[in-house]
Amino acid sequence: MTPTVCRVLALLLLALPAPALSIKRLARFHHQAQAIGTRNRVHVNRLITEPGTLELEIGASISEYGDNVNPALLKFAPGGDDLLIGKTEYSVGFDYAHTGNDITANANSLLYDGEHWNVTLGPNVTFLRQSGSGLRAGATLVTRYDYGPASLGVTATWSKATRPDANTPADYAAFGAGGGIRLAKEGRLSHFTLNANALSEHASSSAPIYSAFEGIEWEITSHVSANLTVQQIDIRGPNRDNQLFLGFTINFGRLKLH
Repeated sequence: MTPTVCRVLALLLLALPAPALSIKRLARFHHQAQAIGTRNRVHVNRLITEPGTLELEIGASISEYGDNVNPALLKFAPGGDDLLIGKTEYSVGFDYAHTGNDITANANSLLYDGEHWNVTLGPNVTFLRQSGSGLRAGATLVTRYDYGPASLGVTATWSKATRPDANTPADYAAFGAGGGIRLAKEGRLSHFTLNANALSEHASSSAPIYSAFEGIEWEITSHVSANLTVQQIDIRGPNRDNQLFLGFTINFGRLKLH
């Protein structure tokens, strides 16, 4: 190439926009089982599973880019009157994806159980298999206000990686807000709840990601419910991803341990 052509090509390359930070780097370690379970606690699910019962949340997310995930969250709260036995829910979450499976263990303790206000706080540990190596450890706070058919809540999550790399940021924090309202006090419409969430995610060495979620929950029976959610990931960024999530919550009732 002549010097003139080289200079023109260099100018063209400089004029191109810088490559955007891919949300896939953040999404790959953003574990859906834990995230969906946390979001649901501010509107359609209890803050902790009813003591003495076993509950399962399963679902499937469909992405317009084919990055589909099948999350599952198994939750159990032992019966009792103490903080750790009776007021704490223990859970294990799995995220099944073509890149591998991450496993997250949580313990959510009900610190305040008021007539309208409720607060939970607990640690979580994720064993990384699809998004890196080592583990992430942190904590999640959820506070919720219930009044009649409506509920409002906020969530905060923080975690740190033991082995940060290009796919696993050292620090991660997420702040969310959401709410829901039942369509009626009684009758068939009382089994349906409209819900919405907003989420702000921040990771070291990555631009913030802002997402929105709108859904409807159908309480099929007293032990089974379905939730259909439209998810807009990175709504203000260059890597927006529209997803559809269908999930089910199944409560198996009180366990007979003897």
